[in-house]
Order: sequence, then C-alpha cells, then structure tokens
Amino acid sequence: ARQRRAALLAGGLAVAVIVPIITGPGAYRLPADPAAVELVCTSSGPQVCLSRINAFLIDDVTEVVQPILARLDGISGAPRRAADQAAQPAGQSIGRDDETVWLNLDFQSTALGGLASRKSLRADFRQVTRARCEDPSGVREIDQRLYQTGTLATRWMLDEAATADNEALARLRALPEPAQRSWFAAYLDAARRCDIPALIRLGERS
Repeated sequence: ARQRRAALLAGGLAVAVIVPIITGPGAYRLPADPAAVELVCTSSGPQVCLSRINAFLIDDVTEVVQPILARLDGISGAPRRAADQAAQPAGQSIGRDDETVWLNLDFQSTALGGLASRKSLRADFRQVTRARCEDPSGVREIDQRLYQTGTLATRWMLDEAATADNEALARLRALPEPAQRSWFAAYLDAARRCDIPALIRLGERS
C-alpha cells in the first residue's frame, strides 16, 4: 500500500509539473490588486511588459515575442510593444490599441514556471493582422479572399517558412525585404480601414 501511495504521489507531481496554472486576474474574476498588475518591463530590445504577478515569466515571454516585434519595427501601423493582458485598461477591447499587442498569459505558467505553450503566445499576435470588417449590425463579414490575405500577412509577420503548398507566401518572401515590409504596411492600413478591394488586391499581388 505504501509503495502504491508513493507511486501515485510521484505520478501526481509529474503531471503537476506540466499542467498550466492560472496566474492573472482573468476576464471573469474579481478585479486584481493594482500592485499585482503593475507592469514590469524589459530594459533592452522591443519593449515587453508583464504584470508583476506574471513577471517571473518575462524572460520566457521575451524570448518568444521580441523577435516578432523586432521584425515589425519601423513598419507603419505595426505595434511597438507587447504587454500582459492582465494589465489592460478596463473597457479596452483587444485589437483596438495599435501600439500594443496584448498577451493572454492565463494558463501559460507551469508549476516550474516555464511557458505552457509558445505557440499560443505567438498566436496572440493575430490581433495585429485581424481585419476590422463589420456590417452595420456589428457582425463581421467573412470573405474567403480576405481570410487568405489575412493568413498570408500573419504568416509573414510570424516569419514562417514558405512551403511548396503555400505559393503566395513563397512569392512574398521572394521579394526584396523593403518590398515585403511595404506590402505588410499596406495590408495593415487596408485591414484597419476594412478596404476590401485593397485587401483582395494585396492577396493577388503577393
């Protein structure tokens, strides 16, 4: 019996190491202590700021997001920093702050303090390339061509490798770097204005 209890305890600890835990206040929990969501920021490179309660993750988060921010540096309309969503001003919706990418760190910390999913953290940058297209009723329009152009912009932003089955990304990546950056700046401008014809043309030009 003692051996079985010891085995169960060891197994439980192993699971606990990899299971993500909640650290931030979350959208539906009580307001956080102001000191807990006070921002702690990096001092070099593109700025990354986490709430104090998540500051133990700053090195891991910085390693993932700074290269993306550096890739966007100098592009008109692109964000300049990334910050912990736990410290986001009340009432401000995700994607409405052009200077900041808001990172969702709920469930991102494991028991040993590392990131649970680097992929999910990179996915938070999709808010940058999301086209803000809504009809008068507030329902977002869906057009396959817009989706394809938005996906292309996201993959370029995240510096994904071009593959044989992704000809549009391969064509875009084949352009000189200044032309690629100009394309992305034009995409951000058209997506912000929901200029559907411009977005379609950008997808066709790549």
